[in-house]
Amino acid sequence: MDEVPNIPSPNVNVSKVRYGLSTAGKKIWKCEFCHKVLTQRPSLKRHILTHFGEKSHICEKCNKCFVTNTRLKQHMKIHDSIRSHICNVCKKGFFHLYGLNKHKLSHTGQKPYKCELCNKDFGASSSLKKHQLLHSGEKPFACGVCNKAFSRKSVRDTHIRIHTGEKPHTCEICSKGFNDKSALSRHRRTHTGERPHTCEYCNKSFVKSTTLKAHHLIHTGEKPHACNLCDKRFRQTSQLRQHEWVHTGEKPHACDVCGKTFRRKCDRDNHYVNHTGKRSFVCPVCKKAFGKKSVLNKHVLIHSKEKLPGSENIIKE
Repeated sequence: MDEVPNIPSPNVNVSKVRYGLSTAGKKIWKCEFCHKVLTQRPSLKRHILTHFGEKSHICEKCNKCFVTNTRLKQHMKIHDSIRSHICNVCKKGFFHLYGLNKHKLSHTGQKPYKCELCNKDFGASSSLKKHQLLHSGEKPFACGVCNKAFSRKSVRDTHIRIHTGEKPHTCEICSKGFNDKSALSRHRRTHTGERPHTCEYCNKSFVKSTTLKAHHLIHTGEKPHACNLCDKRFRQTSQLRQHEWVHTGEKPHACDVCGKTFRRKCDRDNHYVNHTGKRSFVCPVCKKAFGKKSVLNKHVLIHSKEKLPGSENIIKE
C-alpha cells in the first residue's frame, strides 16, 4: 500500500495511514489504528480525529464530549427523543439513518456481510468487523486503569465501570443497578420468571445462555478444564480454580468476624450464620426458618415424604 502524504491530524504518525485498492479496483483508505476502511480521504481525516482529536463539542445535558459538531447534533437527538427515521414496515423509529438501515435487515433476513475465514454471515459490516477480531486475536482497546485489552470498544467501556463503580442501568422493579444492559436484561428475568434458554436433551430451561452451556456438559460428559498438577478434569473453570486451591492450600474467603478462611464463598457465607444467627431460608410449607439452605432442603423432604439414606433417623417435630 502507498503512504498517504501530509494528513494534518493532531499527533498522528502519517506512516500509520495508508491507501490501497479494493477488489473492485476502487481506492480505499485504511486507518491502521483501528483498521477501519473508508472510501474517501476526507472521511479518513475526520475518522482519525476520533482517535487523536480534541473533544471540544460538549453536550449541555449530559456533558458527553465529541470531536465534531455533527456527532454532537446526532447525539442530541437521543435527549430530544427525535426518531426521525421511520421503518416503512413496522413504523419503528430510529435516531440515525444507519440504525434504520440496519433494522430493515431484520425484516428481510438478509445478511450481506460474510466472513472469509469461517463463512459466517452478518447483517451489518460493523458486526463482521467485530467478529473478525476473534480470528485475528487482536485486542486494540485497552483499559487505562489495569491495561486489560479487549477486542471491542463497547466491552472495554463496560469493563471500566468495574473500576469506577458506575452502574447506569437500573431495574425499574427493584432499583438494583448494573454495569451493562445485558446484565439488566438477565436480572429482569428473576422478576418475570422467564427462562428462554432450553436444553435440547432434557428440556430444562435457564435464565442465562452460559448456564445452559455449562448444563450441556452434564449430558455430553465433557470436562474440558484439566488441572495441571493432578490431571483431574472439570466442567467449569470455576470448579477448576476451587480445586487448584486444594493443591496450593489457598483459602481466599475470610470471615470478617473471626478471621476463619474458606476455599469457597458459599462455605464462608454459611459460616456467618454461626455469628449472626440469621435464618433466611424459610420452609414454604411450615414456615420454619433455617440458617443454611442445605438444612432447609433436608427438612422439606419431611413434608414431601421422600426418603434419603439415613433420613429415617430424622426426628419429626
